[in-house]
Order: sequence, then C-alpha cells, then structure tokens
Amino acid sequence: MIDYSKCIKCKNCIEACPKNAIIFLDIPIKCFHCENAPCIKVCPVEDIFRENNNIIIDENICIGCGLCLSVCPFGAIKIDKVAIKCDNCYKYNKKYCIEACPTGAIIEEINEIFEEKYNNFKNKIKKIYKYL
Repeated sequence: MIDYSKCIKCKNCIEACPKNAIIFLDIPIKCFHCENAPCIKVCPVEDIFRENNNIIIDENICIGCGLCLSVCPFGAIKIDKVAIKCDNCYKYNKKYCIEACPTGAIIEEINEIFEEKYNNFKNKIKKIYKYL
C-alpha cells in the first residue's frame, strides 16, 4: 500500500523491486492484494493464488493472456510474456520497496494509513475544542 500524500516520486521503490513489479504512471502503483481478488477469479489456468495474504502469480504456469490485467481495479499488473505484479517479496526476508522508500510512503497495511489519518484528525479536533 502506498500513502500518496507522502510519495515524492523518487522511484526508489521501482529500482529496489527484485521482480520489477511496481508500475509507474506519474505515481508508483503496486498490488493491493485484494481480499476478493478479481485476478484470481479470471485466470484460465488457475495460476494466481493467495498465500499468507499475498496474491501470487506462478510465472511458470502463466500463459500471458492478460485477463488478470484487464480486471485489476488498480492497474497493478503488467504483461511481459507472463503476468507480473507485486507479491510483497514473499520469498524474501524483507520488503525491498519499503526499505528503499525515503519518506515511509510504502506501508504494509492499509490500517496504518487510516490510523495515522484518524489520529491527526483527532488531534485537530482536540485543538479546536480547546479554543471553544
């Protein structure tokens, strides 16, 4: 997940990605690992699957048909003979894009963004009521 309010478009995440799976269209785009992932549902060879909350494409099975690309609501899949997308570096001990981001814009859970925004909102409300 990317907090675009913190992203400075430096492209460090793209350079750090071992799969070259982050797409850049004025802003970096990476897989959201949807709960009800449409890419899993449309794959004709059933090579897209969920493992530990990560959506994974088995590039050895993928036929490169592009159906997953066409249904991804975030445009986070690209085709280079086979489908390529972020898999959260599930085979590695670290997440390269998160480590490469100088502003902390890339986070693991969407709840982190909501919690930060909620706490900022709560603090603003407290300041407002302080003056009433």
